[in-house]
This record gives sequence, structure tokens and C-alpha cells, in this order.
Amino acid sequence: MKERLLILGGLVVVLVVMAGLNAASYVQKIKEPDSEIFPNRSTFHPGATGLLAYYTLLAETGRPVSRWQQPMSELLSNSGEKPATFIMAGPFRKELTEDEKRELLEWVGRGGRLVIIDREPAAELIKTTSDWSISSMSSANIDLLSVDPADQKQMTTGVTAAAPDQPTILTTGVNAIQPSRYASSLLLAHLQPNAGESHDDGHYIDDSGDDIYQDEELDEYYNGQENVQPTATPHDFFGDPDPQDPPPPSASPTVAVEQTPQETVAEETVEEEYEPSFSAPVVHISDGDRVFLAEAPYGMGRIVFLTDPFIVANGGISMTDNSRLAINLAGAGPTVFDEYHHGYGSGNNRLFEYFAGTPVIAILFQLVLVIALVMYSRSRRFARAVPDPDPDRLSKLEYIAAMAELQQKTKAYDLAMENIYYDLRRRAARMLGVDGTTVKPEELAALISERSGLTKAEVLAKINKCQEIIHGEPTNKNEMLRLTAWLRDVEEKLRLKRHRKTRI
Repeated sequence: MKERLLILGGLVVVLVVMAGLNAASYVQKIKEPDSEIFPNRSTFHPGATGLLAYYTLLAETGRPVSRWQQPMSELLSNSGEKPATFIMAGPFRKELTEDEKRELLEWVGRGGRLVIIDREPAAELIKTTSDWSISSMSSANIDLLSVDPADQKQMTTGVTAAAPDQPTILTTGVNAIQPSRYASSLLLAHLQPNAGESHDDGHYIDDSGDDIYQDEELDEYYNGQENVQPTATPHDFFGDPDPQDPPPPSASPTVAVEQTPQETVAEETVEEEYEPSFSAPVVHISDGDRVFLAEAPYGMGRIVFLTDPFIVANGGISMTDNSRLAINLAGAGPTVFDEYHHGYGSGNNRLFEYFAGTPVIAILFQLVLVIALVMYSRSRRFARAVPDPDPDRLSKLEYIAAMAELQQKTKAYDLAMENIYYDLRRRAARMLGVDGTTVKPEELAALISERSGLTKAEVLAKINKCQEIIHGEPTNKNEMLRLTAWLRDVEEKLRLKRHRKTRI
């Protein structure tokens, strides 16, 4: 018991010392300022590079907005309410895997709306199912190391506000936006096969005459088709027309047809439920050289690209009409922000997240280590194995027989008589109700005579003879046997038989 108390006490002392050392050596980390080199685009981040103001703006204006903290596979599951708009603001702490990119594009192809806000988005997400090629182009800026993202003047030096290229849903109420000088640009090229020629290598010629390689989706689109002509899009009718381009198709003459009231109501319902589709990317905002905001079809859905996160970040959302554009990007349906790839997944350990940045986590790990070491040391033997003790094979009868043989060989009749006589005297006195140590032989003989039916003189004579042998009077074996037989006879008449105790 003392050994266990020492071990327990030593363990408590070690834990107290460890906790004290951790608390004494802990140095609180200085909060590093935001940097455009390593921005934090999370909606939980209140710094200049975060999107907390954007999230709060949508929530305060009554729009259904939430944070997505589940894997991408949940977008394709049948459980739970699915978002209408999925906003991803990069860069991320946890990069998307190939499976996640495939699942995300599959969700968009089923009718979802993906908004990508990044200067260098993943190339696998810059896609469209139309016969166009989209790519991102960003320039290296060394001064990103020294610029303060919270200083709007530093972020927008030498950059003028950009007005919308055309009136669209995304530019509603937007007169101009203010990008930063670090905004990237989108490159859009129209892919079309060379007229009258087939290309086995999969190359196509864009409108500017450059040779562009077609991806797998466009390969499927052009497979089995000949002399495919470019599709006219709303963006093709803005700007200066190219004399070589074919004129837009003229409107066919309309014919007045009488319609019943039911048919008119049905057509109005269809126009309200379905948006008019488009088959080419649409540029919403640019400054002539750089495309800041564009939208491309992908399957039944669409992908919106915003090439400058500063426009919706905490540091720049308050400039010009940036906040109006941010609201338009969210749309009217349920909107979610991707927080799973910013390190806020639902499967993360909440306990570790709560104590992050404190010495509590280190103390817990050390505590587990100490307990494991104690359990390991207790399960190991300190020295060689101790042999089991030999069992005692001698029974009580063997012990008595050995003692009797010893007394017989030494002729210790007095010792044998002492054991037998005093045992009877003690038990008889207890039964007769007298003190066996102080009762006189005459009184004891009278009580025994009264109970056993023997004469008092005989009993007193035998008692005196036994006491004389105990005190050293010479005797022999035969006399010892006669006295022992008489004592056992008295014991039987007094009913002082020994009963074996049953042990449970």
C-alpha cells in the first residue's frame, strides 16, 4: 500500500512540475499582421484580407447565407438543403484534391452556381462547356511583401475604378468598382475549327488566328461535326464589329397567332421559372486590358470568376460600389462560403481548436505520455521472476503424530499429561460455569461427579494424580494410558466431544 501511495504521490508531483514548467515557458504568440503574401480569406477572419465584412453584409441584408464546413461530397448527396451559390475565396490553407474538384464541377454541371474569387484560381476549375478557352494571367509583384492590405491607398495606387462593360444581373446598381493594383486578369478565346479542314491533332484556331489546343470536353463537342460555326453571344455584339465576322442572324418575320388566356399564362410561368440560357462566357467588368469579372456556362450551371479578392475583402469592400457587386455575386438563393478548405471543417477536434495557442494542449500530451510510461513500467518485471512458494504438504494429523512420537521417544510424559489434562479442565470449567484457573480440585471434582455420575473421591484422586505427574512425579507408559483413557471417558460423559468446524 505504501508503495502505491509513493507512486501516486510521485506522479502528482511530476504533473504539477510539468504544468508549472509549461506555464512558465509559455510565450504568447504575437498576432502577425495581415499580408497579401499569405492572406486569410476566411469569413471568420476580421483582418484586412478576411471576408467577415462580406459575410456580415449578406446576413444583415436578410440574405440566406451560411458557412460550408463539410467535404465536397456532401454537395452531391441527397440529404440536407443544397446551396444555390457556392463562394470560394482563395488561396486556401487546404488545397482541393482531384476528387473534390471533380465533385465540385459535377455539382455545377447539375445546375449549381460557383463563384471563384482568387487571383490565381486552380486551373482545373477555370473551365466551361462552351467552345471557349478561359485562362488566368497574373503578374508577379515584389512589393506584396511590404504592402499593408489595410491601407486602401497603398493597395489602389495608380489604379482607376472600372465601370461595367454591359448591363447584367451582376452589375445591377454598380456604377464602378475599385480593384487593387494586384488584380489578375482572365483570357478568353473563341475556339473554332479551321473552315473546310479536319484536325486530327485536336487543334483549333481562335478568332485572332492563334493555335489553341482543345480540351477533352471540346473534343467531345466537336466529335462528328463538320464546319461548326461560332455561336453568337451577347458579348459578341458589343464593341467594334469585325468586318470578317458573319453578320448576326436577322430576325425572322413574326406571324400573329391568336392565343388563349391559358396559353398566355403558361408562357408567362415558363419565363418566370427559367432564366434564358447562354452558350458563351460573358464579360461583366473590365478596364480594357484586364478582365475582372466574367461568367461562363458549365453544363446546366455557371461559374463566375472574380480576379481580385480585394474587392470583397474587409479592406476594400467599402470602396466605390464594391459592396453592391458583392451582394450581386451572392444572388438571391441560399449562399454558402467555403470554410472547409480554410481549416474549419466539421470533423476537426473542437477541444483542440478551443485551446489552440495555449499550453493546455502540450500539458495534455505530456499527461498521456506519463500515464503510458507508468502503465508500461508497471507491466514490466523489475528483476527475474521469483519462484512460487512450495505448498505445505503436512496435515494437522501428521503434526500431532510427529509431536506424539517425539514426546514418546523423550519420555516426556509430564508434557503430554499437561496438554491432555488442562485441555479437559478448561472445557469442563467453561461448561460448569466456573473459572478454570482459580477453581479448587475439590470443587471441580464435586461438579464433575454431579454431572458424570462418578464418585467424588474417584474424580478427586484422578485429578490429584494428573497434577502430580505434571509437577514431575515419575510415571510410566501404562499409567499414562490408564489416566488418558479415564480423562477421555469423563469427557464423553460430560459430552465435551470436539465437533469439526465447517469452513465455507
